[in-house]
Amino acid sequence: MKTTNIPQGNSPTVINARRAIIEMELSKLKGKDLKCPCLGVTVRIIGNSISEIQKWSALSYQSTLAALDIKHQLKIAVFKAKSEPTPQQKKRFKFVVMYELKGFCNGKNTKIMVGAKQTGNHIQYCITANE
Repeated sequence: MKTTNIPQGNSPTVINARRAIIEMELSKLKGKDLKCPCLGVTVRIIGNSISEIQKWSALSYQSTLAALDIKHQLKIAVFKAKSEPTPQQKKRFKFVVMYELKGFCNGKNTKIMVGAKQTGNHIQYCITANE
């Protein structure tokens, strides 16, 4: 993962630049099956999930790195918890259950949220670094 062109800092300009980088990179994975061995499923990134990942991951440099490393993060993740989706997650994504996974990126633990739909599809919802 090339990190030299990812801006650091917390200004609105920097956060917007990181959002654009996340969108550009994750768009390449849109609709593709990403393996998630700890859940024994494949996970997909869809348009709405890219928006959600951008919203949270662009807020910090470390979380941006984690988002850009999503394929590897899903491969190495370990199961942490299963929970009910929030009302927003139910309404916007039609999730019936949420899985919290733990990964590791660039010296930081990562929190990976995957939502499951009633159809059995699993959607990448969010990824952030614990700072």
